[in-house]
Amino acid sequence: MTIFINMILLCKIPNYTQDAYLVSVASLYAYLKHKGQSVKCIDPISDLDYEADGFNDDVGEDPISIIEKLPNIENVVEKFYSYIEEYKSKFIGFSCIYGNVYASLYFAQRIKEKYPDVKIIFGGPAILHSRGMFETSYIDFIIDGEGEQTLLELVTYVPPENITGLSYKVEVHNNKWIKNAPRAVEIELDNFPFPDYSDLEETRYYKDFHGISVPLTFSRGCPYTCNFCDVHQYSHSFRHYTIDTVFDYVKEHYDRGHTAFTVHDSIVNGNPKWLEKFCDRIIENEMKLLWTGSFRIQRQLDNIEFLRKIIKSGCHSFIFGLESGSPKILKHMGKFYDIEMTQEIFTKIHSLQEEFGEGFANINIQLIIGYPAEEEDDFQMTLDFVKKNKDKITHIISCSSFMMIPTIDLQRMITSKEFNIKYWHNAHWTSDYSTPEIRLDRMDRAEELFKEINIPYRMFFKEFLEEIIANEKTKSMTTGKWQNEIG
Repeated sequence: MTIFINMILLCKIPNYTQDAYLVSVASLYAYLKHKGQSVKCIDPISDLDYEADGFNDDVGEDPISIIEKLPNIENVVEKFYSYIEEYKSKFIGFSCIYGNVYASLYFAQRIKEKYPDVKIIFGGPAILHSRGMFETSYIDFIIDGEGEQTLLELVTYVPPENITGLSYKVEVHNNKWIKNAPRAVEIELDNFPFPDYSDLEETRYYKDFHGISVPLTFSRGCPYTCNFCDVHQYSHSFRHYTIDTVFDYVKEHYDRGHTAFTVHDSIVNGNPKWLEKFCDRIIENEMKLLWTGSFRIQRQLDNIEFLRKIIKSGCHSFIFGLESGSPKILKHMGKFYDIEMTQEIFTKIHSLQEEFGEGFANINIQLIIGYPAEEEDDFQMTLDFVKKNKDKITHIISCSSFMMIPTIDLQRMITSKEFNIKYWHNAHWTSDYSTPEIRLDRMDRAEELFKEINIPYRMFFKEFLEEIIANEKTKSMTTGKWQNEIG
């Protein structure tokens, strides 16, 4: 029988709204393993085939109380306990994104109650804007930004005061914390191994999201600054692995019979010259791949030869965060491209379908409904664009009601009184142009259009709006004041 001593456990509660939610723990796991540490990724939710829907509800008056009332939740808690017992763990880390915050806090609290000597570490993008939620009596350390190097120093017992990128508790009873200086970004990505999913490949949620496709990483960060996104705030520098490193990784999997890959970068074409050279390498080696990823609408794509090369390298589907058909809304979001150029790019991609055959040159889009500045005319422009391009768009992979996730830019929008935003939680807010009722109505009308023009689609966060409206939470939750008015 194998006896495990001091195994470091890493966990990320499943989040249905983010297909690439496992990349962070897979990256931490790979780095610690590469540095000779005993580490394991765990997913008690998948182990028990537990439905994770309730864990993704980061809205409501008291989400933690909702989680503790979920059916058979004690079985999940006991599964966490069993991992700690089996691996004699001294550290357990939770990676947090919006959508799994409260579930992560709940399980961390239960672990600390039973195992007070186990050190609990939190990190992830959600730390950026909701720090006070994590400076609790049952969390010991918080890691800011990309966490590999900070976590390695922590688990190898470097004194906390000497670890950049770390916050730590100095007075347990008074819950006093010290936040160290930020860690400098590691520019050379080749110093990090590729994310390692080996502990997770047999879990339910990995299979649901990835199937037979191999998750692939080209880069970290994003060169753009969309105001509803925090990637550029979390990863402060956009950088790539070298082409040789990525190609060798792809070829290693290809030689073992894997041909399908999904690139989980924030943006595949953040460096168009890098992407073109990578495509050239795949084509030159006559590798028959199938891959996809998220693309930014940019002028370099308005070149049919570049598009042809991308598709020839195996890219079967372009995923575009279109978000809106309104130039005004796109500009306010920080998406500085015009709809006319988008139309030209879509037309050129679609024109290549006949050349490359069925299954290639697909256009998948993401939409956001109910941005704070969105008026009826703006919404109609989005519907008009989709309808005009119904023969070009393959899937609407997400149509989401706008969630007021408190990025720095959105916090500034709230506090500046721009659009007179009143905010309670991510799904429950109003502006001069938007209310839950307006957003739900527009989501319903968008869905009617998608059915009418027969485009496959997925809707996100409608149920939150329905719940808010049904329960009259404007009255029951605000106690007379909106959160951003409470002084």
